[in-house]
Amino acid sequence: LDPAWVAEAAAHIMQAKDRVLQGCARFSSELRERGMLHEELLSRIWRQGFARHQRQLLELLQALDLLMPWQHEKGTAAALPSAAPHQVFLVPALLPPKPPRSAGEPACAAEDDSIVIYLDFHGLLHRLLPTMFPRMLCTLSRTEAAAQILSVHSNYALFAFSSQGQARGDSARSLGGRRQVQKLLVSLQPCGGGELLRCCIRPRRVGAGADARVSERPSWRQTDRLLHAFRDALAAWMPHVGFRAGVRCPVCCHQPHSVDLHAILSDEMPLCPRSLEPLEELPLWLESWRAHLRPHSSLPPETLTVEATTSCEMGVPMATPQSGIHLEYLYASPLDACALDIRAEMEVLVSLPGLSELNIRTATTETLVEVCRSVRGITCGSSVGPQGGLPRVLCLSAHCAADPLTSTGRQPCLLLEDSVGCGHRVAAEDLGHLLGAVGVAFDAVMINACHSEHAAPLFIAAGAKYVVACAGKVFDAAARVFLRSFLTTLATEGGGVPAAFAAAQRSVRLSPQPGLRSEADRFRLHAGNDLMSSSDAEDILQSTPRTSAPLPLLQVEQSPTLRMRPWLLQPVEDFIGRSSIMASIASHLNGHRRAVWLHGPRGRGKSALATEICRFYGLPGDRIFSPMIPAGDNQSKHKGSMLGGAILVRLGGLEPDEAIARVQRALGGDNVLTSASNVDSKMGGRRWLLVLDGVDALVGEQPSTASTCDSFTDFHSTLEKLLQETERLRLLLTSRRPLYTMQLPCKIVFEELSSLAPEDAALLMLRRAHRPLYPRDFDASNTNDSGASGAWGDPVHLHGRRQQLLQQLAAHKLFEVVGHAPGDVADAASAITNELPSLFRHPALLSHIAAAG
Repeated sequence: LDPAWVAEAAAHIMQAKDRVLQGCARFSSELRERGMLHEELLSRIWRQGFARHQRQLLELLQALDLLMPWQHEKGTAAALPSAAPHQVFLVPALLPPKPPRSAGEPACAAEDDSIVIYLDFHGLLHRLLPTMFPRMLCTLSRTEAAAQILSVHSNYALFAFSSQGQARGDSARSLGGRRQVQKLLVSLQPCGGGELLRCCIRPRRVGAGADARVSERPSWRQTDRLLHAFRDALAAWMPHVGFRAGVRCPVCCHQPHSVDLHAILSDEMPLCPRSLEPLEELPLWLESWRAHLRPHSSLPPETLTVEATTSCEMGVPMATPQSGIHLEYLYASPLDACALDIRAEMEVLVSLPGLSELNIRTATTETLVEVCRSVRGITCGSSVGPQGGLPRVLCLSAHCAADPLTSTGRQPCLLLEDSVGCGHRVAAEDLGHLLGAVGVAFDAVMINACHSEHAAPLFIAAGAKYVVACAGKVFDAAARVFLRSFLTTLATEGGGVPAAFAAAQRSVRLSPQPGLRSEADRFRLHAGNDLMSSSDAEDILQSTPRTSAPLPLLQVEQSPTLRMRPWLLQPVEDFIGRSSIMASIASHLNGHRRAVWLHGPRGRGKSALATEICRFYGLPGDRIFSPMIPAGDNQSKHKGSMLGGAILVRLGGLEPDEAIARVQRALGGDNVLTSASNVDSKMGGRRWLLVLDGVDALVGEQPSTASTCDSFTDFHSTLEKLLQETERLRLLLTSRRPLYTMQLPCKIVFEELSSLAPEDAALLMLRRAHRPLYPRDFDASNTNDSGASGAWGDPVHLHGRRQQLLQQLAAHKLFEVVGHAPGDVADAASAITNELPSLFRHPALLSHIAAAG
């Protein structure tokens, strides 16, 4: 089999739409206008060179999804004898786009009558289209008897399906009934820049003119059935590809985005993942779905809340119900490793019912030892363990990696953090010695990390009763679904760890996201020296008695962790190559230096770096500037909230008075010095950070050689007094130019922010560009501007040749003109669109050549 010969056969089909063959003009028109290929036209195309092997070629091209048997077009099917099978084929690559709707054409249905969901294919949608539409619709037409394909385009598909379902339709036919089946219309269309697939379910209009009426409105039951049908159709085509269903966020109107449908249905109080506001105004169909899945949520609020502390009557303590769990959550997401979504995991923990005690720590060797000792109740020789009788759970979210420095090869290790947030590799042998020395007295340990099965025997040998680990790679979304179900079941339903493990596996296996279901078997439960199978855990789950209703939730007022959400900043998008400068600044501020001045020209990314420093080092736990949770100070204005942390204040373009007022508001007081002193006194020895971003207008923008500080402004005086009145406060200032002569009670460490490394700049350009790169982007001799992006060949990908591609792109002439500053690279990437034929035709490069010539 010659691949070039097969490619030539496929090319003959693609080029036939522009040819006129005698006797096949109508068929050529259908191929050009609708992507329909008739067998008679195919025989004429392949008459020379391919007729002998036409059957084998058809089978091969169908296996490659270049051709599809198509008998769903009424007009096409009537034009040919019905006795001959597969006489019409669909060519997905030749499907035309949907014509734009005219200005006077009315909308299909009112928004109130429709259900709109968004399907996220994890960045693969643009690679699945347009083949996905006909493949999924063909499968739906076979599985849904009443499904009818109405139109298929490269960027749009419309079909109808029965609102009663398969069983009711079959029942009506078996009884001889000829009642018209009620149908709903479903339209599929990419949106969100091609990242999401918009699925609109709307009623079908019956009748015409004044007698027109809308049929039965869709409900959540049809939505559930349709999502499962999509899942099965996609799995039949590509078993390893899945999608996540979501709905439009009702809170964020100015910046629309989708919210995970599974989270809305499973969480007691769903939150917007961006603004962290509660989602209260949900559509009626979604509220009905939640009510069906959560029948107890309709009870009065007072029946769902209990006091988390022990009540007392007549001076005699009254015992609280022995329900809930004691959870120690340790996370490690180092600067020099792939970032974990710690924010999403904390949101999962925040919404969990039944948590009696929750401690969030950063995973270092020191904190791991402290947590193990505290649970055993041997810290300082006193009993400080959890409440008696409650399950004790350790959740460790980290990376598992291979240590390249070991002489025995790629020995597996656990990647923890050091004091400044960089990676600390702990080999399996060292981890075993560490755990064996302190002991692990947890009822359950969950190692939330890929390839973590090697670490499970180490925790078992140290005293853990059960350990949940992962075999191979696991999606982050699957790990969060498992974590939520595992902890919720363990805290509220009883039955022990095996029953909770089986329930969590079942939650992943029955997840509305098809791509997560295959991940259920990657979670492994270790008990003693044995590996418990899924069937054994399922048997325990079936034999475990259940409570008649979920246990009450903790009151919000009693859990300060529930109010940490405003402190979790959103990560900066496409933040690349700044781990070394972040670690350097952290080392200064973690030592004996109290002030750092970050400076650099415009576009270097100072504001982005300041934001990431606050986000990374200000996470709850044991980071350098983790916020402090006050312990029940009734007189404190900050009761139930967090103190200190990393506070970011934007001061660009403000006058000194306005800047001081903004800092005052950020500190939450009426006076800057009083508020800072109040926070500093309650930090308990923990450092806190104040970041003043953009102080150029406050200190003067003149060059440092001409800077003078003969007369301090009010702003300078305020900074000086802040450092004098506090002990734990650290300052980070950012500006374009430094002011070396500025006098403060402590030395200022000046750090210049340099440009990105060449390969980091290349990676940033790849991520910010609006189209993939093609071989012609690296060919200076190819200056042809004609042709669409689809005719440029296959795009180049990072997978398998990441280092080579980044080095090749970093050596491109475009970077000689643009440079490596993040702002300039992002501006240059915004011009890389489908309208740009080659990087050598980039406007910046052409302007530079014209100016030089």
